[in-house]
Amino acid sequence: MKTLRWSSPPDNVRARFLQAFQDKPYLVWLDSHSDLTDPYGVYDFIGAWGDESVDPCQSRNQWVFGGMSYDYLQVCEPIPVTLKPPRIALPSAFFFQAKGVILKRKDHAEVQVIADAPDKVQQDIINIFSIDSPGLSLTTEITSGITEDAYIEKVEALKHLIREGWVYEANLSRCLHFEGVCQSPVALLASWMDNSPVPFSGFIKWENVYGYCGSPERFLAHRNGLMISQPIKGTSPRYLDNPQADEASAQSLKASAKNQAENVMIVDLVRNDLNRSCISGTVEVPELFGLHAFPWVYHLISTVTGKLRPDFTAWKGLRQAFPPGSMTGAPKVSAMKIIHDLEPEGRGLFAGSLGYIEPTGNFDFNVVIRTLMYDAATGRFSYHAGGAVTIDSDAKEEYEETVVKSRNLLRWLESETQT
Repeated sequence: MKTLRWSSPPDNVRARFLQAFQDKPYLVWLDSHSDLTDPYGVYDFIGAWGDESVDPCQSRNQWVFGGMSYDYLQVCEPIPVTLKPPRIALPSAFFFQAKGVILKRKDHAEVQVIADAPDKVQQDIINIFSIDSPGLSLTTEITSGITEDAYIEKVEALKHLIREGWVYEANLSRCLHFEGVCQSPVALLASWMDNSPVPFSGFIKWENVYGYCGSPERFLAHRNGLMISQPIKGTSPRYLDNPQADEASAQSLKASAKNQAENVMIVDLVRNDLNRSCISGTVEVPELFGLHAFPWVYHLISTVTGKLRPDFTAWKGLRQAFPPGSMTGAPKVSAMKIIHDLEPEGRGLFAGSLGYIEPTGNFDFNVVIRTLMYDAATGRFSYHAGGAVTIDSDAKEEYEETVVKSRNLLRWLESETQT
């Protein structure tokens, strides 16, 4: 493939690119939003399309995009159960070889277009003269797979299992679902990303299934032998119209012993995961309990790094760490068994990962949270929200955390829905 350097791309290049290639069977857009701090990030954005699925283990010296559903755990950390089907399903691993890539590196003004005919790709983007409207209409009410009372009961059941010694911590989620019609799913994506700028947001089109991910969390990156994971545990709401309340929320989160305990447990789990693929003695925690501000919430984020063993490929290292520990619990296998027992439906893409693999073998993958799924063939939508449960958890507060994590989506859906 050839590279075209584009010094003056048009406004709305994301929406234009997606609209220009929306008919391709496989389409990805990953956006780190350039005004957000990420010392390990490489790109402000990167998008790609393709028409051929591939096995990332067999792909060399090429751009590969896609990800893993939560079900991929049966390849990496198998548990002796048949996983429940999700409301909207993707393959357990879904990757495609890019036929064209558009990207902007951090601290670079120009955009690069990589394709066999990059000048044609450039012209296709320029030729988008008007941006489609999502054309979203809902045909059913938004309901939850677990009611408030049932969620609280499940948190109490999980705390009992913690007291019995089965786990120290486990992530419990619930699924919102509804049905509707979206005339332009890619326009819906552009609106979602504008509404919720976070450093690991992404979009995936896999045939008739679309996923819109507003994730603030890095699962795992590989940078020339350095493995980097940044688990999140600890959330509090923002109050943008009340600076005093906003600052109080931030400081309360930073000082919270419960949230720090959750964070430490997951950091220890991630350290263990990276020790399986990294050189002994190289796994470190350069950041612990970092307070990070996002448009609607505050998070506590820690960073764990390690140097990859010479007898391991980076992809094998990723498989050793999947699924993301922040979405399971500790010990990981016991937590996954409990999640299976307590959650009434499969997770699908939620708690999985989206990302890219460069021709060099470097990669970056997020944790799939805050993710709206849409199946154009059935009209189904789904959205998961959850949180970590520990012995100190208050069941009512755990439910309210899922409400906080869903609030922005519900507001945005209301603004986008045609009346």
